[in-house]
Amino acid sequence: MLNATERVIAGRRATPTVHTPAPTSELLSLREREIAQLVTCGLSNKEIAQTLRISHWTVSTHLRRVFAKLDINRRVELCRLVTNENAPRLPG
Repeated sequence: MLNATERVIAGRRATPTVHTPAPTSELLSLREREIAQLVTCGLSNKEIAQTLRISHWTVSTHLRRVFAKLDINRRVELCRLVTNENAPRLPG
């Protein structure tokens, strides 16, 4: 309790802030973000490749890197992360 009081007196929070992971936009390259966004639109690797005019192997490589950076294993997890990040924030 004393530490919390000392922090408030020093102009800081009573409880230390919890470290939150960086948003996907800070972790991913521009191309990785593009591909992640297209995954959330429901496109397959082949459709993403055609849209971006790249090989489906390149799409697969980017997705493997995205999954590794975000510590996820499935497309649905990627969709959840991207959707939550793009959700409007309530004021307050």
